[in-house]
Amino acid sequence: MDKKSPQIPVVFISSTVEDLRPYRAAAKEAVISARCLPRMMEYFAAEGKNPPLAECMRHIDDCDVLVVIVANRYGWIPKEQKKGEAKSITWLECLHAGSQEKEVIAFILDPNKKDWPPEYNEENIIAKAIQEGTATPELFASVQQAVKDLKDFKKWLNDRGVRADFVNTHDLHGKVYKSLVEWRERQTDRFQSLPKPSDPQLYLEWLREESGYIDIRGLQVGAGKANRFGIEELYIPLTTVSMLSEAKRALQREERLESRRVELHEVLQSPRAAIIGEPGAGKTTFLKRIAFALCQTLQGIEPEAAEKRLGLKTAYFPIYIRLFELIQHITRCEKRNKSDCPTLATDPQWLVHFLSEKSSSQEWKLGQDFWQEKLSSDQVILL
Repeated sequence: MDKKSPQIPVVFISSTVEDLRPYRAAAKEAVISARCLPRMMEYFAAEGKNPPLAECMRHIDDCDVLVVIVANRYGWIPKEQKKGEAKSITWLECLHAGSQEKEVIAFILDPNKKDWPPEYNEENIIAKAIQEGTATPELFASVQQAVKDLKDFKKWLNDRGVRADFVNTHDLHGKVYKSLVEWRERQTDRFQSLPKPSDPQLYLEWLREESGYIDIRGLQVGAGKANRFGIEELYIPLTTVSMLSEAKRALQREERLESRRVELHEVLQSPRAAIIGEPGAGKTTFLKRIAFALCQTLQGIEPEAAEKRLGLKTAYFPIYIRLFELIQHITRCEKRNKSDCPTLATDPQWLVHFLSEKSSSQEWKLGQDFWQEKLSSDQVILL
């Protein structure tokens, strides 16, 4: 333990590389979020070269826990093994960590994931070789052995206890973070325990319920009542007009604007957007659908909802507000002349103040620090 910090655990991230680069990056971010130090092959191996087996094992010696990510590739098989053994470097790293009684936390690609790139499957090596005319009996045998060994490796991981499936980078990030926080809680005799972060689940549950339905009044369902429909049942994709300024005329006082019709969800790719339309055009419904899909992803109810319905690779944290409620809040506070309120009506801190008060009234248990941190983050979408 002399090489380890008593306060900052070291986490080794093990996986194949070429097929899992964005997933390794997501795991690294999760490790840092859990206040641990990530250790990865990229830190000590030259690009495109495999380090000696002994060097890989030395880095396992210096870590406190190992996170392994497995998809549909078996990976590099080091030659420095006993005769008759041909385990992948990933499996060897897990074995070495286990021999030192270090936890191995495994994350395996969901076997039901349909859109995994075919070139990142072991079997694709044969298909590619046949297409290129380079297939040989030796290659067939090698790939068949790799497929079998990969299956055995996954079974070995399944029998070790701590493991979970993942479907995308966001799903993996959340599960790695959660697993490491739980691991740290079991290591209080070795590392400082983490302060429990604010849990937004109550807020996300409220927002999912708030945004998941459309109420239609006027139908015969009883006095003062409305028909409730799931938002995905009634939502119809709309098109809008995107105003694009010409770069060549950017310095002129009045820019010439050029219009083009785009799918409404394309607007989400912009850092800022205003949705303008007549009453009943679907502006609020569109915003609710964004919030609903993000909540479903963040809560793990439908992990791929944000990507499938909104085209978002990142599941941003949704902050949904009604402007008239914010205005009422500012007006009410100014009349009361409360000392904890921002002094200027245009102060951005009003948003934090409003969300904090609403959190208190809705019992979300999220304070000003939580909202301040979220609004300062680039992982948030304000609706």
